[in-house]
Amino acid sequence: KNCKSEDELGEAYEKLFKRDVYPNIEKGLSGVIYTQLNDIEDEINGILTYDRKISKFSKSRLKRVSEQLFRIFYETVKEPESKS
Repeated sequence: KNCKSEDELGEAYEKLFKRDVYPNIEKGLSGVIYTQLNDIEDEINGILTYDRKISKFSKSRLKRVSEQLFRIFYETVKEPESKS
């Protein structure tokens, strides 16, 4: 997917996690890799620019997605507390 703006890219990143990642944690998903670290010749959907000097994702967006990911994962895999 080619995004036309940084905001569109960020929204697509969040939608990707909401649609494909979060729901699959309960089904056993245990790892995620975003393979488009930086832009390449004909695609501009990297987290970093082609020269890797500028991050196109806001820190707050990455933090929000990561915190949600960890929250869902933790809630899915934690063991129930035993009652003694």
